[in-house]
Amino acid sequence: MTLLSKPVGQPPLRLRWLDLARGIAVILMVIYHFSWDLSFHGFLEFDVNQVLGWRIFARGIAASFLFLAGFSLWLAHRNGFRSQSFWRREIILVLAAGLVTLGTWYAFPSSYVFFGILHCIAASSLIALLFLRLPGWVTALAAVLVLAAPFTLANEAFNAPLLAFIGLRTVPPATNDYVPLLPWLSPLLAGLAAGQLLPFLARPVPAKPAPANTPSRLDQALAFLSRHSLIIYLVHQPLLFGATSLAASYIKPGINDVSGEWLSDCEAKCVREKKPRQTCIETCFCTLDGLEKTGAWTAIAKGATDPQTLSAINQMSAVCQK
Repeated sequence: MTLLSKPVGQPPLRLRWLDLARGIAVILMVIYHFSWDLSFHGFLEFDVNQVLGWRIFARGIAASFLFLAGFSLWLAHRNGFRSQSFWRREIILVLAAGLVTLGTWYAFPSSYVFFGILHCIAASSLIALLFLRLPGWVTALAAVLVLAAPFTLANEAFNAPLLAFIGLRTVPPATNDYVPLLPWLSPLLAGLAAGQLLPFLARPVPAKPAPANTPSRLDQALAFLSRHSLIIYLVHQPLLFGATSLAASYIKPGINDVSGEWLSDCEAKCVREKKPRQTCIETCFCTLDGLEKTGAWTAIAKGATDPQTLSAINQMSAVCQK
């Protein structure tokens, strides 16, 4: 996955700022996933999925990876489409995305990742090829329109499972990571537009006389993370999740994963009512998401069973079943 900033046939040249940005994104990703693991196993007093700041943090990390992927796409093919390099990268992404789906299906069969960040990068890269030779302002405009699409075009017709990857659903799907094409194609197109409109970003910094041009240890570390970002993405979460699972089995944290227990109870109750399991999973996830957004979940997580709280649950469940 080497990024070329020289014409085909010349030695590859990596951009320092690009490596630093991707390296930092990798670190932030690991921090978020480790926090999610701690929350899931009850080591934290809050659920990272419920806290607005953590949600923004997660979305910012995803957007940064997609933006850098878009810029890298332009950087690699600005002097002509390098088909062999592109399709090799695309195959690697598709295979890696498949591993994520299989792994999460094994670990979380009711909420596995069917269209996460790798799926989105692979699909968005294909779409972005249509904009590779268009003017930068056209790509930038497309990025804005894609970003607005879910807020203007969402429709119940897109709630079918096979159409979930588009991102125009009116209810959230049952999955631990959901990065649909709309609106997440937007940051990738924005990265592509940045390359088209700001070509100076691809200019390497002039080399300084030795030894001043020797990279610092921090630079070297971030560049290493950048070069191996895909491997790190695939490996870090199984290791972190396994470690926190092992720790939880010995330490037995006193704080339970309330949302996880609630989802399991909700799904079990729904199945007992003879409803399809997939429908139950989607309804319960949608209900929980709605309760979190309205603020009603705070009382529920504390064990509230008053009529007002039960009414909020029933009302949100009814909305999600439509």
